[in-house]
Amino acid sequence: MNPKIVATIDNSNIAMYVLTILSLREKIGPAVRRGEGGLLVYISKDVPYIRRHDIEQSEIESIWLEINYPNRKSILINFVYRPPNSKQNWIDTYEKQIDLSDLLNYETYILGDLNIDYNPTKSIDKYSNKKWQQLIEYFGLVQIIKFPTRVTRSSSSIIDHVYTSTTNFVKDELVSSLSISDHYPVSFTRILSKSKSIADKGHKHEYIQYRSFKNFDEIKFRNTLASVKFSIIESMHNPNDQIGHFYNILNGILSKQAPIKIKRVKQYTQPGWFNDEIKEAIFERNKLHKEKIIYKI
Repeated sequence: MNPKIVATIDNSNIAMYVLTILSLREKIGPAVRRGEGGLLVYISKDVPYIRRHDIEQSEIESIWLEINYPNRKSILINFVYRPPNSKQNWIDTYEKQIDLSDLLNYETYILGDLNIDYNPTKSIDKYSNKKWQQLIEYFGLVQIIKFPTRVTRSSSSIIDHVYTSTTNFVKDELVSSLSISDHYPVSFTRILSKSKSIADKGHKHEYIQYRSFKNFDEIKFRNTLASVKFSIIESMHNPNDQIGHFYNILNGILSKQAPIKIKRVKQYTQPGWFNDEIKEAIFERNKLHKEKIIYKI
C-alpha cells in the first residue's frame, strides 16, 4: 500500500468523502494576526496518526504528525510554511523543532513552502540561504525535489521542498504543472512493502543491514565532521540526551559516505567452521565453474 499525504494552504473544493480535515487553518504566528497565511493539512482516513503538539511552536506555522502503522516503527511528517519576508531567526526557531524530532530517532519527512531557492546543479551552496543549508546538512536531511516549483515569465525556482532522513523508501517524486496558484504542488510516495520488511518473520528469505564503504571518502568525512557545531550538545544537561544527539549527528554524516544497505542472506551468522580459507575456496570453485561454461571445457 502506498498512501499519499498532501499538504496545501489553499482550502479548495476537495472530495470530502475521501479526506478528513486535521486542522482548519491553524491560528499560528503573526501572519494570522495580520489576517494572512495559515496551514491546512488533509489526511486520508486510512492513515493512523497522532498530532505531535509537543514538537510544535506557536511562533511559526508548522504541523507535526506521527504516523503509526501496526507492527512498524513510527514515521514523523512535518508540514511547514516559511513566509518570504522571514528573518534569519525563523531558522533558529525552527531548529528547535528539528532538535526535538531528531531525539526521537524516527524516519522523518519535511514538506513545505520554504521560500528558499534550491539549485541541484550546483556542487556547493545549493541553497540561497546559507544558514538553512547548514541546518539541513547538520541533521543529515536530503532534499528530493529537483524541478522548479514556481515558474514566471522571467525566472524559475525550487522553493517548495521535501526533505527526508532516508531515501531508501522514497519513490515517485513529482512536481505537477497543474496548479491553482503560482506554486506547483509537490508529492512523493513512501513505500510500505511487507515483502521488504526485515522484521517480517514469515518471509522465506533473511536479510541483514550493513554499511557500504564502497565509495567512502575519508577526507570528505573528516571535513564534514569538523564543520559540525557541537555547542548544542554542551547545552544539554542529561548525559543520555547528549550521547544520543552525538550518535544522531555521527550517523547522519556517516550515512552520506557509507549508506546503510540491505542484503539477502541464507542465514544471519555463519557456522564456526566456515573460515576465510573455505570462503576463498568456494570463490575459486565458482570462478572455475563459470570458465568451464564459457569456454566449454
